[in-house]
Amino acid sequence: MPYNVTELEYLTVEEVAKLLRVSAVTATRRFQNETGVLNLGLEGGNRRLRIPRHVLDRFIAERSQPLSRFEPKLSWRVPRRLAPHLRPLASAS
Repeated sequence: MPYNVTELEYLTVEEVAKLLRVSAVTATRRFQNETGVLNLGLEGGNRRLRIPRHVLDRFIAERSQPLSRFEPKLSWRVPRRLAPHLRPLASAS
């Protein structure tokens, strides 16, 4: 959906960092390459970004998947080094 630039709500890095409960450095790093973010250049060695509200909403939606998606695969194989009683008996020859 195209957005009209004059109708967008832009947030500063500090505002986004506060909403996400991360540092401003982390927020900058996470959003500097997102599509739609305005890069206003460097000021005092810091990158100045303006993040549209819809980009923040998309970022949050992409990262808030149900936990069941991240369930580890269970391995039913018991490592032999942890279960010596499961080793086959040495054949007496």
